[in-house]
Amino acid sequence: MLIVAHIERTHRRRELPDLFIQVREAGFDGVEVVVGAGCTCELSESEEDCHALTREAERSGIPVRSALLADDPAVRLGVANERERLRSIEAVRAVVRRCRWLGVRTLRLIPAVAGVGPDGNGLSYQETLNQTWRSLEALRGDFERCGVVAGVMPCHHRFLLSPPEFRELIDRVNSSLVGAALDWDVCARIGSPADWITTLQHRLAAVSLGAAAWNMAVGDQTWLRALRDIRFDGLLICPGEPCNPDELNALRKAIVAPGA
Repeated sequence: MLIVAHIERTHRRRELPDLFIQVREAGFDGVEVVVGAGCTCELSESEEDCHALTREAERSGIPVRSALLADDPAVRLGVANERERLRSIEAVRAVVRRCRWLGVRTLRLIPAVAGVGPDGNGLSYQETLNQTWRSLEALRGDFERCGVVAGVMPCHHRFLLSPPEFRELIDRVNSSLVGAALDWDVCARIGSPADWITTLQHRLAAVSLGAAAWNMAVGDQTWLRALRDIRFDGLLICPGEPCNPDELNALRKAIVAPGA
């Protein structure tokens, strides 16, 4: 398991070298950047720009291990309009290529918004599930060719609220490079993060902790025990600021040592 620092979307390229050094000095194993319009890595960035960002991280002694695709209607996979869905697939496909250029092995993404809105637009829950599967199936080859793991994130926007349902979606795609990425904060509002971990098992590519839930998550032995039980070897993504070495060491010990 690797502990990775999340670099928020509001940062710009010129600020990253100092942040990378802070992350390295705090003892993290890598960083996660945000991909999307107005974020650290713009969707329109070239291959050369992506390689430059990777070199910047390497000079600071910290690799870019993960990317979060900013939640945006333009990249949602389970949408009602077929033309929009195909455009979203192409947009995500372009991001997967950029992940390969960055050397990123995991791309976290929020797939869809479930339900029909007051204006009558949207899909039923089952239709959203079906369209999400179709889109992931269309993208499976791109993830496999680029060597990037899709970390699909449940519980956002009233979608994928059941661990068994989410597990079945991933199994239906049937690719070792299409997996799950849990957002601890969001899953904890729906149910027990430990239930998600136990249900997903080897499908779990990443778990993220938000700044607001840091202390609560570190003190919750149930989900830490669940990570140990499944021998989790993915990414644990934590807030990159403030980078506190003592807190990070405490988290490592809590995960590694039973009964800590």
